[in-house]
Amino acid sequence: MLSGLVKITIFFDLAIILFANQMRDRLLKAPDDFKYR
Repeated sequence: MLSGLVKITIFFDLAIILFANQMRDRLLKAPDDFKYR
């Protein structure tokens, strides 16, 4: 039970980190995109 919770927590941490990295890359690569929105 506890090990399952730990695995889920680690999985969500990795997912959030990957998502944040992708968003940061998009912001850095295409800053002009957000000027026109």
